[in-house]
This record gives sequence, structure tokens and C-alpha cells, in this order.
Amino acid sequence: RTSFRTSSKRPESRGTFLAPDERSGGTQPWPTMTQALSLEWAYGFSSSLSGSVVNLSTPDGSVRKLCYIAAHTAVIYDCNTRTQMVLQGHCNPITCLVATEDRSVVATADAGPDSMIVLWNVATGQPVHTISSPHANGVAAMDLTPDGTAIVTVSAAAPAAAAEQEVHVWDLGAEGDEPVLAGVVPEGDVQTCVRFHPNSTGELVTNGKQRVFFWSSQMPLSRELRYYSPPVSARDFKQTVGDFTVSAFTPSAPGSKGGTVRCVTGTADGDIVVWDSGGVAPGGAAAAAAAGMRANDRRAIKILRIHHAAVTFLSTVAGARGTGPTHLVSGGAEGNVRFFDAKFRLVAWFDGLAGGGITSVSFTPAATHNGALDSFGDDEGGGDAPPTGGFDAPNFVVGTDASNVFAVRAATFEESGSAEAIRTAELVLEGTPDAVTAMATHPSQPVLACLGAGGLAWTWNYTTRAVDVKRDLCHRGQGPKPSALCYRSDGRGILVGTVGGGLKALDAETLAEVQVMRFTPHRVIRVVVSDDVKCSHAAVADSGGGGGLFCLPR
Repeated sequence: RTSFRTSSKRPESRGTFLAPDERSGGTQPWPTMTQALSLEWAYGFSSSLSGSVVNLSTPDGSVRKLCYIAAHTAVIYDCNTRTQMVLQGHCNPITCLVATEDRSVVATADAGPDSMIVLWNVATGQPVHTISSPHANGVAAMDLTPDGTAIVTVSAAAPAAAAEQEVHVWDLGAEGDEPVLAGVVPEGDVQTCVRFHPNSTGELVTNGKQRVFFWSSQMPLSRELRYYSPPVSARDFKQTVGDFTVSAFTPSAPGSKGGTVRCVTGTADGDIVVWDSGGVAPGGAAAAAAAGMRANDRRAIKILRIHHAAVTFLSTVAGARGTGPTHLVSGGAEGNVRFFDAKFRLVAWFDGLAGGGITSVSFTPAATHNGALDSFGDDEGGGDAPPTGGFDAPNFVVGTDASNVFAVRAATFEESGSAEAIRTAELVLEGTPDAVTAMATHPSQPVLACLGAGGLAWTWNYTTRAVDVKRDLCHRGQGPKPSALCYRSDGRGILVGTVGGGLKALDAETLAEVQVMRFTPHRVIRVVVSDDVKCSHAAVADSGGGGGLFCLPR
């Protein structure tokens, strides 16, 4: 195969392959080479990945763009012109997507052999920096400082092994591609999330399902990252603690006794665990010492329920003009997006977005608040008084695990309420409604028929780039899932085989079932039709080694 580290091209043009500069990790153009295939369009995106969508739009709405992950490719999509610019070069599916505060640069990373980290210029689609083979198995989690000067990565765990993971901090302005800080995660819990402290690149948080680690630099004495993992006991909090999901740093309320920046970690039960310095550690001093903790290290101080399902996204954001109080933003698996004040009181809610569980919430660039955090501001009030003033936040996009992206106008909540904000949310991107397991092209029309792992069937028009029709062939889980399909050669219908050995004839326009039969106890693995003028026969093969020949009606 062609050996290259990065490449970027518009889908309608021949790209320029680029090789890494061995001295600085930059890129130098190679001579343009003729390509056998050129990617024209990427349908769908990696919607199950947390943070897989970044909002590149401007506050005034003159530019409406998104960047999202589509398997091995990152896509910059213009919602106004409905065009794509694809960022190619990764040899494995991309696992991480992050951006600078001004959205001028996005960074991608993948997991697998020959992995790499690439920083892309959003305006041109060209790579501006690459790090080759950052870890042996690639990158599982990544974060980028607001100004784009440093990146932190957590290595992907080795397949079928209990190997230790690495945590590396990279100075993107330094010579070479060696990390400036490094640490090793103890075996036992695979870490899936990492976040920089907003005020320092020398402090980090990572979490897996069972443990949260806080990391700190020991420079200039050592390049090794120190870590500690605070104990969390169901006995101490008198409730069960669900698996950890995601983490974020958030500023403390004015006048709080802890540090100026706290950390919160979401759980699969819908809670957040709040970590702050000071106080008595859960489990007592002995448990803290056993975890390698010091007097001012963070510890779990409270657990709060904020969602009815798993907390799948956490971030912070300031007001629409980049000023005013900072809110904690959360997304839940039930499809709700919520905003909380300094005391974790609910101040705005966007509930009932009927598009799947939340995996991404991304705000317009100018107002995204990932810079230095000191407090939630002085207008939060004291004691138990409610927050004053109206809700203020920039517009945002929401990505869901059902492969939808919605654009939400934040001000509508204050003007007309949550229900109206949800009703007026705009569907700006609709991906594949299910994981694609089989597909077939219409013999004469620009239509692609797809089958999903969950039992959905749908047709997608690759001229209009829109879903024409979709239908549940499993009847809400009551029937066997589809496993293979093909169009009749005259385009009048679609034949679908099932895992239960059935064969269904569907109307090509509506996907309604015209005829259903079962002819084998085995899974249908292939369906083909004859290409004669009358489209007279269909042949079917099953996983048991059998086959069938059927006469088709005219």
C-alpha cells in the first residue's frame, strides 16, 4: 500500500500526499500522485463516540459548519451549501476529535497499527502538525488546550491483554515528537476519558468505569506525572455509585471552602461525583494514604443526580458573548441537555430531543469557555438564593447516538421555554439510523438501500443526500433481523433475507412487506436476482450451506 502519514483533499479534486518532517513533526508536500479512487461523499458519522461532533459555526450564523468523525475520515460539513471537505490520512478508525477555542484547528487521532495524531487547519483542510505512532496501539482519549499549544493523550489498551496504559502530554511548539510529560496507568481499569485542567497543562484527570485518576506534573524535577486515585465508597455516601463515564473540570462557587476549580465525573446511573480539595476523604485518612493522596488532593465530596439515565457528556460554557457566569453542561443517554449553576442548581433544560442519547454538545466558537476558570461569576448570589438574571448561553449543536445532529438556539429557552426550544431545533445532519450491515444499489436510480443491525431498512438518495424512507422490519423486536438484500433487476422491488431463514419481498418505494416466507432454519447470507429482461428468478444462499431458487412474479 502507499505509505503516507497525512493527506487532505477536497472530494472533487486530486489530493496532495504529505510526509512528516522528521525534525519537527510538521509536513512537507510530496509530488502529486494519481489516485485510483477519490472520496466524493461520506454518509453518516461515528455517532457513538463521545465528542464526535464539533461546532465550527460563527455566532452571527453567517458560517454554519460542523466537523465530525466518519470512520477513518474527518469531515468538515457546510450546512448552508451542503458540501463536504474530507480530511484523510488515518490508517485506522478515528477515535478522538478535539478543537481549539477559536475553532481554527481541529485535532484527530486513531487507534491501531500505524496510528497518528493530526492537527488540521479548518480553513484549508491541510494538516499543520502530525505526531506519528504516539502510542503502540494508538489513542483512546485526547484533549487539546484552548490555544492549541499542548495535547494530552491516553493510549488505547492492547487487544486481549491487561497491559498498562500511558498518559502523554505533548508540547506542540517543541522540537521533535517526544512527550514532555508521561505517566503510566496502573492495570485494572481501562481509562476512556482525559481532560486538561483549564488553568494548567500540568494537571489532568482521567477516568475509566471504576476509577478516576488525577495527574500532576513534577517538573522540573521529573518528566514523570504523579497520580492519585481517590477512593469512592457506597458506604460513605449511603448509595451505590454507578460506572464512571466522563469527566470535566468546573469552577467552584464564590466563597466555597475548596479549590477554585473542582472536577465532576458522570456515572452510568445519571449522577455526578464532585471532587474537591479539603475535608475528610471518604474512607478516612488511612484510605487516602493507601491511594497515595496528600492533604490538599481532591476527594469525592458529594454525589448528585442530574439525569434519569447515564451521563454521557460534560463540559462548561460561558454566556453568549463569552462573559457572565459559567455553566456546567451535561448530556444524558435519555436525550436531555441540561445547564447547571455554581451550586449545581438546574438553570436551563432542553429535554425530550427525540433523536437518541446525547454524545456531543458543541457551542459556537467565540463563546466556548474552555479557557482559564476561576469561578462561576459574582451574579450567582449567596446562600440558597436562586440565580438572578435570565439564562444566557451561545447557540449549540447536539450530536446523538442515533446519528443525528441538531442545531439549537439557546435564547429560545429564555424567550419561550424548553418545549419551544426543542420544537424549533433544526436537524442539520442525519446519518445512518442504524449500523449498516448490508446494502444494495437501485439498478437505474440514485438510491441506496440499507439494512441496519437493529432491524431497520431504509433508502438513501445519493443525489439529494437524504433518507427517502425507512421501516422497521423486525416489528419492534418481534421478528427476525434482516441479514441480506438485493434489488430486483427491474427496480420494482427489494428482496430481503433474514437471520431466521426467511425471505421478504418489499415494495421499492415504501419498503412495505408484499410477501413473506420462510424456507430454511439457517441465516440467509446472500440474495441475488437474474438479470434477464423479465427478472424471472432469485437465488438465495444460507449459512448452513443450502441454496434456493425462486420464481419471481412479473
